[in-house]
Formats: sequence, structure tokens, C-alpha cells
Amino acid sequence: MRFLKKLARYILRRWHLLVIIVACTIAVTYINIYIPKLGGQVVRNILEVRDYGVLIWLVIQIIGLTGVSGALSFILRYVNGYFAQKVIYEIRNEAYESIQRQSLAFFDKIDTGQLMSRATTDTERIGRFLTFPFRMLVQTAFLLTGVITSMIMIDWELTIASFMIISLILVNFSLFGKKIRLVISRSREHFGELTSILWENISGIRVVRAFAMEDYEKEKFQRPNRAYYDAMVKAAVLRAIFLPITGLIGGFVTVIIFWLGGIRVIEGRLSIDMLYVFSSYAFMLMRPMSMLGMIWTGYQRMTAAGERVFQIIEAEPEIKDKPDAIELKDVKGHIKFENVYFGYEKDKPILKNVSFEIKPGETVAL
Repeated sequence: MRFLKKLARYILRRWHLLVIIVACTIAVTYINIYIPKLGGQVVRNILEVRDYGVLIWLVIQIIGLTGVSGALSFILRYVNGYFAQKVIYEIRNEAYESIQRQSLAFFDKIDTGQLMSRATTDTERIGRFLTFPFRMLVQTAFLLTGVITSMIMIDWELTIASFMIISLILVNFSLFGKKIRLVISRSREHFGELTSILWENISGIRVVRAFAMEDYEKEKFQRPNRAYYDAMVKAAVLRAIFLPITGLIGGFVTVIIFWLGGIRVIEGRLSIDMLYVFSSYAFMLMRPMSMLGMIWTGYQRMTAAGERVFQIIEAEPEIKDKPDAIELKDVKGHIKFENVYFGYEKDKPILKNVSFEIKPGETVAL
């Protein structure tokens, strides 16, 4: 939740794009909700009215609305992609600027590969979520509202029976959501360690070759590589269980609709055209409901990656200039070090008993 509040700052800066996304989503959603109603009228015309003129007019309306829906979907996808990239552009810039402000102690605690992974791969994961799962989440919210209302108006008992089974998806989320997030977060840490070792090895390959350290470097790389492999396999197993269960629940809903709906048609409590419309709405819900699993997994990935990115953005430099600090222009005197001990970490000293003197105008390299 803390991460979402942080991300909201970047999203709300582009509120006008968000308004376009929501407006197009609402229009596309309700056009798609209206089309099955026209389909129901087509079924009724074929079974009862049998008027060719009415049939042609209904088909023309369906084709026209489908075209409008397609055009609005294009605008929605384009604006959503532009919106996501603008957000990531700002986050990546702020992460890089934060890295530039940090003192050397910061780089002593976090490997170079970890920083590279967070500033590139992790920010990209946020962008992926904002590009597709975010759009699907907004669209699903409006679709559920409109479709459920329409289904209740057709047959509220059949709607309740259907959603009693759909509610099992929430149980599925609660069982696997937290586990998937923890495993993904751990895998990102191992991936950053891998990147760090790879970067250091390639940049220092001459030293590795000079001291014949190839075997040592192989063993050093194998440990985090194996840890990353184990974490990703575990995540794959969890997803392999989580996603099919969601699809299975959707299949049960279909069975319930045709079973109970068929009984109602036989008893004369529901017309065939209304059963067609109801089943069409149910099938419309199947895709977003099955996509909830992917959206949830994408959200867990984004949250794990986002928390790592914001650790960099919010990191405070250990050494700061005071607000009223005076910039020295012409320095007089000299600098003298006597028996200096220093280290970024207590158990890892960098300077041991160092003494030297710098006179005015001299440049000393340490």
C-alpha cells in the first residue's frame, strides 16, 4: 500500500492522460455491454418476428458499434502506452539522480549490479504493469459494474448462483498472492546479485585472466545463479497452481449458467434470447476474471520491483552540506592527516593509520 501511494504521485502528474484512459475505457465497456443486447434481439427476431428488415438493421448496428469500439480501443491503447512510458521516464530519472547524490558509503553497501538492476529491469516491470494489466484492471472494474447490473436485471437468482462460485477466486488470491510476492521479491534480489558479479567479472576480466581466477569466478557465479534458479522455479510452481485454478472456477460458472438457465427456459421463466444475452455477459466476464490471475501476478511483480526502486529514490546521502554552508573560494593554510583510521563499515577498515600533509596549491592522490 505504501508503494501505491508513492506511485500515485507520478500517476496523478499525468491526470489528463488518466482522464482520457478512463473515458475511453467507459465508452468501450458500455458499447461492448450493449452489443449482446442487440444479439438477443437478433435471436428473438429469428425465432419469433422473422423480419428481414429488422434483422439487417440490427446487424448494421452491431457492425457499426464494433467499429467504434475498435477505434476507441486503439486510442485507449496508444494513450495508455504513452502514459506508462512517461511515468517510467520520471521514475528512472529520479532513481538515477538519487544515485548521483549518494556518498561513497552507499555504493559500499549496495552492489553495482543491484543498482543497475533496480534502475533498469525493476523500473521496466513497473512500466509493464502500467501498460497492460493496469488498463485491464480499469476496464474490468467498469465491466464488472455494468455486466453484473445487466445480469441482475435479467435474472438475479441466476446471477447470485454464478457469483457464489466466482467468489472462490478471491479465496485463491488470498492463498497464493502473498507467497508469490515474497518469492518474486527474493528472485529480484538474486538477479541483482547475478548482474553485479557479471558486471564486475567482465570489467575486470584482465585481472581474472592475469591471476588465473577463472575457476574461482565460476564458483562465485554459480551460487547466486542457483539461488535465482530455485526462486524462479518456485514462482513458476505457484503460478502453475494459481492460474489454472482461476480458469477452472470460470468453467464451473459456465456449467451453472447452462444448467440453471436451461431449466428456467424449459419452465418458461426465462426466454431463449435472454438466456443468450445472460450467457454472453457471463462469457464477457470470463476473460477479465481469468485475467485477474495475471493482473494479480503482475501487481505482485510490480510491487516487489517498485519497492526496490524507491529504496534508491528515497535514500538520503550520509554526507550533506548545511543549508547555510559557505563555499570557499580562496583557501589559505594546509590540510594535515595524522594517524587516520576510516571505514564505511566498522569491521571493514579502508584507511589504517594514514598520515600525510597537503600544502596550499598541491594536489595529492590517495
